[in-house]
Amino acid sequence: MDQSTGFMPLVCESASESSEDDQAGPCLAPGAACSCVEGDLSHDDMRKLAAKFEHECLTKDGLFPKYDRREYKDDKLAKQDSVDCSRAIKVYVDMRPQELKRIDDENEQFGLVFVLKLWWRDPRLKNFKAQLCIEKEAPNTAPFLEEIDVVVRELHEDGTLVFEDFQKLGSRQTRKKHEYVSISPPKWENHFFPKHTFINQVDAEAQGGIHIAERQLLWCNEAGGVVEYKAKYDRVFEETLELKEFPMDRQLCRVKLTAESPVSDFQFIAIDTCRRLSKVTDMWETSKEEDHPECIVYVRHVDRILPSSNMIQRSLVNMVLHVRRKPDFFYHSVWLMVALINGISLCSFAIRPSHHSGRLSYLSTCFLAVLAYRYIINDSLPKKSYTTYADQYIISACAFQAVLCLWSSILMFCWRVSEDQDEHLDPDTRGRIVAADVAALGLATFAFILLNCQLLSWWRIARFHSWQEVYERTTNKEPYFPVDECKSCGGTFLSQQHCHADPNKRCQNSDCKQQNIHTHYLTPKNVPEDMRSALLPSLKDRLKRHGPADEVEEYLAAHA
Repeated sequence: MDQSTGFMPLVCESASESSEDDQAGPCLAPGAACSCVEGDLSHDDMRKLAAKFEHECLTKDGLFPKYDRREYKDDKLAKQDSVDCSRAIKVYVDMRPQELKRIDDENEQFGLVFVLKLWWRDPRLKNFKAQLCIEKEAPNTAPFLEEIDVVVRELHEDGTLVFEDFQKLGSRQTRKKHEYVSISPPKWENHFFPKHTFINQVDAEAQGGIHIAERQLLWCNEAGGVVEYKAKYDRVFEETLELKEFPMDRQLCRVKLTAESPVSDFQFIAIDTCRRLSKVTDMWETSKEEDHPECIVYVRHVDRILPSSNMIQRSLVNMVLHVRRKPDFFYHSVWLMVALINGISLCSFAIRPSHHSGRLSYLSTCFLAVLAYRYIINDSLPKKSYTTYADQYIISACAFQAVLCLWSSILMFCWRVSEDQDEHLDPDTRGRIVAADVAALGLATFAFILLNCQLLSWWRIARFHSWQEVYERTTNKEPYFPVDECKSCGGTFLSQQHCHADPNKRCQNSDCKQQNIHTHYLTPKNVPEDMRSALLPSLKDRLKRHGPADEVEEYLAAHA
């Protein structure tokens, strides 16, 4: 699977070997035709897509109830089976970034410290054996601690324990939290745990990088036990970086969390979509735009219909950090120094044209100074097959120096061919050469100003790039809210997650099926809140609309 395109909510035993017929099936996600104006989808159109998805594909408690797997042969339905997800365990997830430690341009990696919290109700986590530690009092001796084997019948949120002594089953006892010392946790290996993986983690095989990892039983009753899992990670993740706009670039730093079981076993539900990043490395800053969050945490929407019976659909969470580079280092350490050297090189025109060797020596020194400085700062510049803005500026500076050297050589040649045997020039020829040199000075000064104004314009353009452009980069294709637009029939559809970045996907309109598809990757700023809560419902969004579905959601509403 290609991690750069995020093809991971679906896992197929035959890895993405779907044929063109698979992609050409009927609409794999609910959609309705609508119009696009200058490449921007209207809010009404997006609202229809999100509302239809919510109505057809989600229950009121946020679960995805079922999906179909279909096999097509000669564009005809050959086989279909439904996967029931109604018994899936709801796993509430919260990811809170704390520190973005570094972003490595060379290796395309970033280091992040963050906290992962999970909550779920295990229906089988009840009536379990445990060790109860109580303070025992005996005559003529000091109190001491005693451990007794018990069967836990109920554990309330306030710590009240209802249990039966293992030696006297059938006789229930109740103790308040202050009436016992501790109760041992259940044997976690015997109970449900939502196994998960960070699919873009660099040190995936390593066990280090976890500062905290603990489970806690919050309460249990006849409905099962409610568990909280908390882990603090210090990990390195891979992220494809588009550096053509370096050092004025914007990047998405993503942590991709995927379930290790299908959505029929358990499904993630995000607690909240918007999060803040507490600390960022000195060379970067988070998005400061109004109505655009620094960080989003969302569960990617699930496909209603899959084009292969071998596909297994899994729940996937993306945490996306919106960061942009601070160009201060480049301006102070690169642009200013190179601009000063180029500016000083213009002083070569103060040397009389007759002093050829002096002018060429002066310009050669300036040219070598630019090259030497380029190698000094080499480790600070990204090494890519394409040229960045920084590369283009330094190349332009070297070209500027080379043109000045070339002009001095041409001037020297013209001077020599115009000399007589006594190496004298007539006044008219001398005047023409000096006038040409003055004109060259004017052109060089204009080019110098233009070159540096171009750099400032790059900074301005990059500064005001929209995040949607970043989302739609070939290296990103962030599927927060992907919408397919068919250029042939004009229809728009909610993009299928399993093939949202496939360049050969077909129109979901059964009467069209053309491959002329453009996918819009919308950002949180492009999508109104009511549409986000319909397509990407977090717990807090759903609580505002429907209220808590059970006591677990009531607890999370108050404590998460």
